[in-house]
Amino acid sequence: MFCINRQGWFHFKIRVPKELVPVIGASMIQRSLRTRQRRRANKLALELRDRIVPQFQKLRIELLSGVSEDKLKRLAQEMLPLKSGVAAKLRGQMQLSDLIHKFVADKSKHVDAQTLQNMQHTYELVLFIMGNSNVQNINRDVCRNFRDVLTLLPAHAFKRHKGKSLDHVLALCEPPMHTTTVNKNIRYLSTMLIWAEREGYLEINPAQGLSISQNRKPSSERKAYDHQSL
Repeated sequence: MFCINRQGWFHFKIRVPKELVPVIGASMIQRSLRTRQRRRANKLALELRDRIVPQFQKLRIELLSGVSEDKLKRLAQEMLPLKSGVAAKLRGQMQLSDLIHKFVADKSKHVDAQTLQNMQHTYELVLFIMGNSNVQNINRDVCRNFRDVLTLLPAHAFKRHKGKSLDHVLALCEPPMHTTTVNKNIRYLSTMLIWAEREGYLEINPAQGLSISQNRKPSSERKAYDHQSL
């Protein structure tokens, strides 16, 4: 059994061969598949199994060849998706700006120039509001504060008031950006944090479900001019 369900979430689980337990330091390798969908979980679990089983065989060969235990442990860390490998990433001192750089570099291969520009604008706002703190400090409260500040900021605040502090810009009390723009920025933040979760830099995406509802009907937004103006 490689795929198990725990309270609605699926996890991968595989037994470590007995002779490799001292090398790996565990009798089981377990990893969250971060999905509630059984079909996707089964697919991910099979992919992990097909990746791990050959690595077990390589470690057996190294063990039989007389390689030192320290080297075997290093090989195991490099070859297998161990919890300690993920924890090492989480313990790293990655700053928010580094995460943004890695994410944008990855996404630049798959999105058009306009989308990339919109994303970069959002991440400038993210740094402007959140500051360049450690990635591990990004939690639900930080993301909720980001959303709430966005609802008070004017459109293009970072560009129009470059070099000014956040408090200075907020004190100007300029008309805030539209709700649609707020939600677009939240969506781009959430997309990056989903990627960070998948890559092991965060345990969860703390920006999920933070979009705000529209207060006006879309039809009212199109009434830009009255009769006198026309």
